[in-house]
Amino acid sequence: MIKKEIILMGTFHMEQYEANLIIEKEKEIMEMVGELVRLQPTKVALEWDRDLETKLQERYSQCKGQYSQHEMEQIGFRAAKALGHKEVHVVDGEGTLTQEDMTDLFRSIEQGYPVIREKIQAVRERTPSINKKIRMMDSYKALNSCNAIKEIERLYLSFALVEDPKGRNIGMEFSY
Repeated sequence: MIKKEIILMGTFHMEQYEANLIIEKEKEIMEMVGELVRLQPTKVALEWDRDLETKLQERYSQCKGQYSQHEMEQIGFRAAKALGHKEVHVVDGEGTLTQEDMTDLFRSIEQGYPVIREKIQAVRERTPSINKKIRMMDSYKALNSCNAIKEIERLYLSFALVEDPKGRNIGMEFSY
């Protein structure tokens, strides 16, 4: 029996950074993608809404080396293209949270859950980021370290306690 491995890699939301920084980091991004390609994955899967898979495939097939700032393209598309993959694959947590639910969740935390609010701030301060001083590979290693993942998981689990003003447990869906 052939043993299959799955490599999951957490990533930064690159569109939240200044475009110039991502442009400056392009060589480092390509080096990191090269390391991923060296592993010879047979598939590249990206977090994306399954209902929009056709749009993702169109975006991938139309991409000819000019990548948007989005991490999906900067890393996922680059790797898949370098490997000669004809398509990328979609993975989705299948959660039911909408953007409105997320807004309600964070509003409720802000208004009535000071301990969780402080925990969010503390995690933000310790979470690795992309910056000029640190190599991309090192930032990604830190982001994907066991300690960083466990800290974020604990934070997400704390959201299960959050209720909106109507008593609806809105944080439970987030922490599934």
